[in-house]
Amino acid sequence: MMAEFTALAGPSSSLPPVESSGTTSGQPSSSPYGGTVRLTPLPQQSPSHAPPSYDDCVQNTLRASGRLSGLGIMDQSIPWNAPPGETDTPAYQWADAPDTDVEDNEKVCEPVYKTTHALPTIPGHERTTTKESKPAERPKYQIPHNAQREFKSGASEISNEEAKSCVVDMASHRCCYGNKPAKELEVQTIEYSAAARYTLETFVESRTNKRAHIPYQGQAVDGPQGGAPPLLWDVVVEPPERYKAGVKTVKIPHCSIIETCYACSGRGFNKCYRCKGRGKTKCKYCKARGQRGNKYCDYCRGKGRQRCFRCNGHAIISCSVCEAYKQLEFFIEVTSTFKVKEDEYLHHADKRLPRKLLRGTEGITLFEEEKQTVAPLSNFPTMEVNSQSEKLVAKHANVKTERILLQRHKLVGIPIAQVEYTWKEKGGKYWLYGQQRKVWAPDYPQQCCCACRCSII
Repeated sequence: MMAEFTALAGPSSSLPPVESSGTTSGQPSSSPYGGTVRLTPLPQQSPSHAPPSYDDCVQNTLRASGRLSGLGIMDQSIPWNAPPGETDTPAYQWADAPDTDVEDNEKVCEPVYKTTHALPTIPGHERTTTKESKPAERPKYQIPHNAQREFKSGASEISNEEAKSCVVDMASHRCCYGNKPAKELEVQTIEYSAAARYTLETFVESRTNKRAHIPYQGQAVDGPQGGAPPLLWDVVVEPPERYKAGVKTVKIPHCSIIETCYACSGRGFNKCYRCKGRGKTKCKYCKARGQRGNKYCDYCRGKGRQRCFRCNGHAIISCSVCEAYKQLEFFIEVTSTFKVKEDEYLHHADKRLPRKLLRGTEGITLFEEEKQTVAPLSNFPTMEVNSQSEKLVAKHANVKTERILLQRHKLVGIPIAQVEYTWKEKGGKYWLYGQQRKVWAPDYPQQCCCACRCSII
């Protein structure tokens, strides 16, 4: 004879009782709903028709297997198992299920389950919730100042022959330029100057935290009993790579606790969201009429309703939050976001040479330094460079939610030579710049006939 039992999800559960098939007379078997749901017999029946008790059907079997403790509490690491196969009788009678079948909607999504009670606070993280926090304010620190540096010399001189050779080479690589002026011109004077390019790179980290959870499957738990949890900025988080953007998430030690799953109240299963807990839906092929036109509906066999495709008629599905394990391990995780901040300042006194030509030009490294926090330049001969260095260093340290992990700055000198020449009794100028001695000759005598002014190489 089939037995019926009433399931209780827990003392505080407001969920309706569960009705499940039991065992044949005298044959104990394990519950199809997993190990943690406590079942209470329905009202007393006569001895000849009374169903086996829950202890007879389930607990003795679990005790024999070693999965039930001496206190009668089931091992929470045993997941609830969904009833096998298909059925026309729901395994659980949901009190809030609709009175009539609902339309079948294969695109319906599972509801979002929310926590129903406050979690125990963790010392040092009392304001941490299940929502990701805003970036936390970093520890305070001071920018170092007044560091005296030594700078290499960026002086670079060339002979008249080298200056002429550069413009000859330029003209020979321009199909639309004539070679004759380059070969015949006479260099009169060469004036030297230099541009200074200062770059600052800062590798920073920002941190957020939140309470996350995973199904508790009996794994080792690092809880508060293991020691005091470190504060947010005391947690060690190694960046994946220096000076490279990225995100890394780690658990904060000694913050884990075990709680009953808030989504299923510790049962391991939830109401099927597709049939709303009825086990059946309206037949979408005949629109619940049982007929398609004048013909019998083959899909529902003329009943106008069909077994739910999501739960196979059982009206219950495995809890997606705890993955049917009934308990959750809550912990606090910190998410570190790494990024690189870059700024550049170019000091160029000769306004006739376009600044855009100097942006990617190779030069001579005058100074280079890398530290956790660098001090701005203060004793470079060009005061504008010192001033801009101080502004950029302060700018990179100004964000209170970003901790500086590493900084490096570099000063590059770009040599510039202004060459004055004559050709056919006419004067002209061109510029040589950078270590590669690139040529900029806007007034070259024989440029292309199409007047496209190809003056840069």
